[in-house]
Amino acid sequence: MTLGQRIQELRRSRGLSQEGLGDLLGVSRQAISKWESDTTIPEVDKLIAISRQFEISVGALLGVEENIPQSEQEDTSGELTERELAAVEAIAGRYLEQLQQVRPQPEKQPRRWKWAAIVLAVLLVISWSSVSKLNRRIDDLSGKTQNVQNQLVGVENTVSNQINSLTGRLERLLEAQNHLLSEWDCILIGYIPGEKAVFSLSARPKEYVPGMTAEFYVENNAGEQVSVPARWDGSAFEAQMDVPLWDDPDFSIQLYDGQSRKTQPMEVPGPLRLKSDFGLRVSETGSVTSTTQLTKKNILILDKRINFTLKAQMPGTLNLGLLYPTQLTAVVRYGSEELLRRDLSVENWQEFDEISEWEWWFDLVGEFPVKGEDTLTAEVIVTDSFGTTTHWDVLHDKIKYE
Repeated sequence: MTLGQRIQELRRSRGLSQEGLGDLLGVSRQAISKWESDTTIPEVDKLIAISRQFEISVGALLGVEENIPQSEQEDTSGELTERELAAVEAIAGRYLEQLQQVRPQPEKQPRRWKWAAIVLAVLLVISWSSVSKLNRRIDDLSGKTQNVQNQLVGVENTVSNQINSLTGRLERLLEAQNHLLSEWDCILIGYIPGEKAVFSLSARPKEYVPGMTAEFYVENNAGEQVSVPARWDGSAFEAQMDVPLWDDPDFSIQLYDGQSRKTQPMEVPGPLRLKSDFGLRVSETGSVTSTTQLTKKNILILDKRINFTLKAQMPGTLNLGLLYPTQLTAVVRYGSEELLRRDLSVENWQEFDEISEWEWWFDLVGEFPVKGEDTLTAEVIVTDSFGTTTHWDVLHDKIKYE
């Protein structure tokens, strides 16, 4: 059994999800996934944290010794025992006794202490200029020392950055070398709002053994998981998979060569926010021309062009062309009374299916009999390619008599 398999077995024995174990250890769920798939190895401090969390010795976790019960392991609390405290107190006592013995005793002052003070003052005056020069030299030396220290700090930061960069490159290199797949792909091919997303999955192993089987998995932050068996098409494993509407799902594949099972995470373009980010949305609105007049005869005179920006928002960056409007309807109301309803053309949408925003507009021109002062509103009703209908306000004006 590998280290990753032991970590996975210990986690599942406690009923923990990968995110739950990551919270206990202070790491991400992706780090736990990489440990369990043997893509990376936990650092020493994390190995110790895992051993304490599951009450297992590090040696047993690594598989180099039998597990030692927690009650028989050495005390690692970091607190001193009573015997150690007594030894420290004894050493401190002997030190204080020696210090008392060598401390100079007060001597009897000489009778002519005044003359000594005068001589000392004269010497201080004579040496004052020398002391000033020495202070200036010390200040100059201190400044030079500070400059050297600053340069050393700069060199240290540069070296540290280079080491971190090199470490990151080595980690990526090792991860690439240990990756079980040479190619993989995850393509969104269908979407049913409120129900599921449909993905086309493919993965080509670096080493294929005749008779090898595979299974694709997807897991959410709560540890919920779905899977589907893969089929070998002669060059890669493929499958079509229905995925619940989860935010940030993790995809992986498990390979079985007849002797052992190995799991490999599959990174996909993201983030895939299947639950949060989907649909056609009106992101900006405005009036290009605007003339509105309410006469005393309760005639509303309109001459407006309303423009708006329609934005397609898909999970991640996968297959933006799957989402487009099949019907656009503009509805204008004055208070609760509907003044007009007009279908807008969607013919030119397909010409711009590689971007995520489209400009649309419609004109409000005419004279309409109304009942008095009220609010003029306009909305766009959007029906998309997945059958979802949404309503977006594009105008809201309070109209008064001119």
